[in-house]
Amino acid sequence: MHRSIVRTVSCMIMVAAVITSCGGGANQDILGEEYESMAGGFSIKKANGYLFQESGGVISMVAPDAEGELGPMIMIMGGKTDVEKENQALFDEISQQSDVMSFSKGKKLTVGGVKGLIAEGETEYGDTKMVGELFVAMVSPTQSFSLIGFAPADRWKELRPIITDVLGSVTFFEPSDEAPISIAVPEMAGPSAAANDGLLFQWASNATASSQYSNSEWSALQAVGAPDVETCGDDPKAWAAQYGDTEEWIELTYDVPVIPSEINIYQSYNPSQVVEVQMIDVNGDGYLAWTGEPEAVSNCPDLMTISLDLYEEIYVDTIIIFVDQSVMGWGWVEIDAVELVGTTSAAPSSQAGPASQAPLTVPSSLPDPNSLAPNAFTFTVSGYENDVVNSSLVDYQSTDETYVVGMYNDSWRYIVSLFIPKSEIKQGSITLAPYDQTLAKKGYTAAIYINAFLYTATG
Repeated sequence: MHRSIVRTVSCMIMVAAVITSCGGGANQDILGEEYESMAGGFSIKKANGYLFQESGGVISMVAPDAEGELGPMIMIMGGKTDVEKENQALFDEISQQSDVMSFSKGKKLTVGGVKGLIAEGETEYGDTKMVGELFVAMVSPTQSFSLIGFAPADRWKELRPIITDVLGSVTFFEPSDEAPISIAVPEMAGPSAAANDGLLFQWASNATASSQYSNSEWSALQAVGAPDVETCGDDPKAWAAQYGDTEEWIELTYDVPVIPSEINIYQSYNPSQVVEVQMIDVNGDGYLAWTGEPEAVSNCPDLMTISLDLYEEIYVDTIIIFVDQSVMGWGWVEIDAVELVGTTSAAPSSQAGPASQAPLTVPSSLPDPNSLAPNAFTFTVSGYENDVVNSSLVDYQSTDETYVVGMYNDSWRYIVSLFIPKSEIKQGSITLAPYDQTLAKKGYTAAIYINAFLYTATG
């Protein structure tokens, strides 16, 4: 999972393209540092104050006070294509796929010296009117670029100038061989119905940890309550483990059980060495919210945002965060606070206390392969969803060195991508390692996307 100042995990991607508004010069008050997407073949400037992430070749910039999956949000994608296309064909492909938003006829717009098409869009999501823009361009007959921006109608005036300036900052170049995965438009899938009852934002009321630097300063209890470390650095007002080169965990409890929609982890020193986040419900059952690897992030302090889209109502009152300080060699990671966001309904009373190492739930067993239709496949998604997916929908791409096979379900909610080196085609049973760009050229790897966001496939 790629991460930067803020990571947004498991959020919805509305289109595999990117939205933009009319061009114009980049406003330095709105935009910040430049970022290059080597796989996408473009550079942009980041929107100041927005949470930035690139996952699997898709860039997202999300307002820090975004209304869950409604935004304001900008998403950008680019890279090589297997089939030569023109702008109108790319625009038709994306806009016709979208069950989420209806777009007007595309108008001509030049971005970064490349002619493209831009269109306005709108939809109703529950009681919320949504407004957006879609921009697409074929940089060359085999290199595409797309941007989509969307927000509730009452926040569109806030987002549109940002889209305009982001588009005005775009430059293009030849993408690397690691082309991004094609991601189609999934259905707009919001949180459970109970979310309409209103969100509750709460800080931890108690905390314990595998170890702590002392019983007062840098103790687990320093992660209780709202964040109080304002600058990056070693600060006794945040939790730190006893040693700076170990694997550790901190468990945080909350007063009110909620159906979780978001977890916000404030890291004030040496982010991000978080490798796993678990949720424990009121019955003591554990659910995997996120897993990844330690990696460098651009800013410190760091806010790691995990957005959750649950299809089963579970009432969570405990979060466990696992860190691995043995990989990067930076020393102590320090966690200042952890916010749990969710909806409250008539939550059941606790039947068991929180468990520090509760076992994760196990997905249903796979069906007999012989029972599937010809050319069909099946896979499970474990963690907090535990879904079994049966389908026969397959998409094929390739880079210079690998074949990419994408298996997906009807709604495009789940995509499993298999990376197969062209030099090493085999027949029979193959073990697939979790996807990593550096490994994709060397062996068989796999990645799973849920709502088009990359998760680590561990089996």
